[in-house]
Amino acid sequence: ISLLAMQAARFLSVFVLLSLCSLAFCRSIEPQPLEIPYANLPYCKNITDTALTTYQMCYGFFGTVIAFSNTVRFADPVWIGIGFHAVGSNFEDMEHGDFIVGTFNSNGTIDTVVDRYCDCESGGSEPSLDTEFVGGEENILEFGGSQFQESDGSWIGNYYFSRYLNTGDTAADHVIAGGVQHMVWAHGTSNVFGYHSGNKGKFTADLSDPYNYINQ
Repeated sequence: ISLLAMQAARFLSVFVLLSLCSLAFCRSIEPQPLEIPYANLPYCKNITDTALTTYQMCYGFFGTVIAFSNTVRFADPVWIGIGFHAVGSNFEDMEHGDFIVGTFNSNGTIDTVVDRYCDCESGGSEPSLDTEFVGGEENILEFGGSQFQESDGSWIGNYYFSRYLNTGDTAADHVIAGGVQHMVWAHGTSNVFGYHSGNKGKFTADLSDPYNYINQ
């Protein structure tokens, strides 16, 4: 084989690889953020702050990635969740919501943070894992958290995670930010994921406008 033929074959293989990436695979190999300051995210808001419960949501943008660090104070150790509806949607509660739920182990370490979706028409349904839907994907890039008891007996739980603003999962995710969207928060009555009872709330937010974004 001549040197010219070898060079032509090498060029063709590179061209094919780049073409495939541009068509289908670029998102899967897009570099993920290595250093997100989850303990010091720039935008924080107490979504609720009562004698019973405090829920603080913090977040920040890192290119095409959004990171959250959410903290709950409650009488017991509990799971924590945050949810999003599509920008422009009229849904406000569980219906067709995109949820990220964190649970903890009995020793206070994070158990898991998972991507869920509620393909439901009412607020009484439990959101399923994204992977249970055809085309649905688990799209959490990284996660962590911890849980501990304060000297007054109350429990503090924090979970953090990151995901792409647009994950490309049209079966079970909504695009985050880019306009006003209905959001929901909830926490459980224990660390076993299940019904949250009255521990829930909803609000509207444009997360891309962090200084004037929340209406409760």
